[in-house]
Amino acid sequence: MFEARRHPESNEWVLPAIQFDNGRISFTAEVYEARLKNAPGAKTSERYLVSCGQCPEQTAAAFPELAEHLKWHLVSEEGPMHYLPNGAYWLKNALGLYRTWEGSPFEDPDPRAFEYFKKTVVWGACKVDGDVIWDDLTSLPLVPWEKDPRRVQARIIEDRVAIWGALRLPELLEEFHKVVEVLRR
Repeated sequence: MFEARRHPESNEWVLPAIQFDNGRISFTAEVYEARLKNAPGAKTSERYLVSCGQCPEQTAAAFPELAEHLKWHLVSEEGPMHYLPNGAYWLKNALGLYRTWEGSPFEDPDPRAFEYFKKTVVWGACKVDGDVIWDDLTSLPLVPWEKDPRRVQARIIEDRVAIWGALRLPELLEEFHKVVEVLRR
C-alpha cells in the first residue's frame, strides 16, 4: 500500500503498514538506515532494519498525511485496547496515586504519565475533552478522615475515569468509524 520514504531529518527510510484485523486498526512501520556496502570503493548502499513496531515519530515525519491518524493505533469497534484500566493506571501514576499492590508504598509519578494517559484514551478526539474535564478528572478530593487518603483518592480517580470513559465512548467510536472509512479508501 505504501512505498518506503526517507525521513526528512535523518538517513532513515520508513515503510508503514496499516492493518485492519477483527475490527481493530494497527499502525506499524519498519525503519531502515541506509549504509554504504562494506567494500572498498563502494558506491551503493544497503538498508538495515533499525526498528519496527508502531514507530509513530518516524512515521509521522516521513508520512505527514498519516500523522493525524496514528492516535487510533489499537482502537477497535469496542474502543481503545484496555481503554479504562490503562487510562486509570496512567492517570493515577501521573498523580502519584499508583502502587504495585495494596499496602505497598506509592510510587513516584512518572513524568511521562499524563502524555501516556492522553494517548491511551485518544484524548482530543471527542468534543468533551478539554480543560474543564481535565480539571475534573485530575483534581484530588481532600479526605482527612482517612488513615490512607491516597488509597481513597486513587479509587476516586478510577471511578472518574470509568464514568468519563463510558460517557465519551459513543462519540469516540463515531470518530473512529470516520477515520476507518478514510483509511480504507
